[in-house]
Amino acid sequence: MIMDRILRVEQRWGVRISLRIILALYIVFSFAQCSRQAKEQSLLPRILLQAPNGSTIYLEIADTKLTRQYGLMYRETLAEDEGMLFVFPEQRIVSFWMKNTPIDLNIAYIDKEGIVKKTATMHAYSTKSVSSDYPVRYAIEMNKHAFDALGIRNGVQIKIPSTVVAKE
Repeated sequence: MIMDRILRVEQRWGVRISLRIILALYIVFSFAQCSRQAKEQSLLPRILLQAPNGSTIYLEIADTKLTRQYGLMYRETLAEDEGMLFVFPEQRIVSFWMKNTPIDLNIAYIDKEGIVKKTATMHAYSTKSVSSDYPVRYAIEMNKHAFDALGIRNGVQIKIPSTVVAKE
């Protein structure tokens, strides 16, 4: 049915209009797919960790290649005590960017002993890659400025349970 309409429009208005319609449909379906993925990500397993200042933080666990790839993309809000814990299969240098992420975030790169090796601020929608500079096993993303209040900075230890491991 849609193809019949496209063909009629194409016959009437030429190829340009049909290509615009196809592009518009592609954009609509792509947006719906991204929205679905963002909703699914909010169903990720969560862990409660104690921040260096004693506060409790709630982190969704991104422990597969797919969940690490999508991270906090498309999230429009994030509570001050919430974030995401990225778990890697082995300790290595990693990089993050903010493509499709509409909120500014802090990131903490953490080694296998739980020591924060580097923190950085990442800006919404930036495609600039932010490297860990050191081999790390974990990364935590939270709202910009959350780390100051929680005492998360270079050199502090965050106790991550040994049961939190990458699934792939």
